Amino acid sequence: MTGGRRLLDRGGREWIVFAAATGVLVLHVLDDSFLHREPGIGPFHHLVPALVVLAIAAGGVVAYPFARPGIRCGLALVFGALGLVGGLIHVGHIRAESLSGSDLTGLLALAAALVLLGLGIAVPYVHRGERGGRWRARVAAVVLGALVVYVLVMPVGVALWLTHRYREPVKDTLVANHQDVTLHTKDGLDLAAWWIPAPINGPTIIVSHGGGGDRSGAAAHADMLARHGYGVLLWDARGRGESEGQPDALGWTWDDDVDAALDFLGSKGVHNVGALGLSTGADVFIEAAARDKRIDALVTDGATIRSVGDVVELPGAGKWTDLPYWASTYGAASLFLMARPGPRLADLVGEIAPRPLLLISTGVGPERDANRVYRDAAHAPAELWELPGVGHTGGLRERPQEYESRVVGFFDEAIRVEGVASP
Repeated sequence: MTGGRRLLDRGGREWIVFAAATGVLVLHVLDDSFLHREPGIGPFHHLVPALVVLAIAAGGVVAYPFARPGIRCGLALVFGALGLVGGLIHVGHIRAESLSGSDLTGLLALAAALVLLGLGIAVPYVHRGERGGRWRARVAAVVLGALVVYVLVMPVGVALWLTHRYREPVKDTLVANHQDVTLHTKDGLDLAAWWIPAPINGPTIIVSHGGGGDRSGAAAHADMLARHGYGVLLWDARGRGESEGQPDALGWTWDDDVDAALDFLGSKGVHNVGALGLSTGADVFIEAAARDKRIDALVTDGATIRSVGDVVELPGAGKWTDLPYWASTYGAASLFLMARPGPRLADLVGEIAPRPLLLISTGVGPERDANRVYRDAAHAPAELWELPGVGHTGGLRERPQEYESRVVGFFDEAIRVEGVASP
């Protein structure tokens, strides 16, 4: 019997449907990686991730007709679930802006993902009653399936979202007078930014938004600082808003962005600089302040975790059950970004002293626990301000007077300049 005839005999129409739908997913990956890549990204930046996806897809197609029904069901569901995440990202982009770039193949991938999910649901029904369908096999399949979802499907889906999330139009909501400027990174990207120049001899605060947002999300913080006489520079991180580059909600590749901001201020003669980071921006500024003495004082609002090393530092036994999930998430993100996280934040935070540090923590869980770890690892002058019951980075929105007094008061004390004071 020929190999091709055997494929059709063993897999039949199932294999044809699986192979065709998987081929559509691969087509989208190639389109997104090479034809419609993000602005500023080189033609071979995504080569390794694309080759890995191709190898996995090819292996699945070849193995499918020779696998038992339970394995075929699993392959279809896993491929379908991950394709669904990728397709929904493009649906979000179309709703936020319009159909462009790789959105067309993204919609085709969404349709293919739905076909694969349908196939995965149908396979057990079609093959019910066949050998291997005993209760022990079914129990093992349920346990194995739950494990695959926890250590593969969910983490890789999250990593896809963190490294491919669509951009949204930037809304200029700044009240303070400001200029549109462009920052230039060492790795060749242009970043869109807003600059509020400081009064003569006045300090400037660089402000970084969270991983899934853009500079408009930090506009209220910029206006707060500007009202008190501070200059402010805030920008769209790479891959966000109107900046070039690949989205990176983990902030692993933002170091050059911060350098570009500090270089810009240096070119304008500004040398008295504070930093205010929100969420991922807080994580990024911890590393930046640890290695760059041009940051004279730092406020982190909503710092969390960004690596397996950070997870291990958390208190409690629950971190060990969470570790496989986070290891898979960070591993997949490393592949998609072709980057790795920096050192543990707990190791970095101690390098900021003797410059002042204010850690702001909201809510409970990993954010609260992580910030307590960072406080214990930091050296004076460092303080932790906890805001239980307040949403993530929601201090200014939910407790505006208290937040403004605390943060502005911190910067007034930390980087006041003779002759310049808050009104």
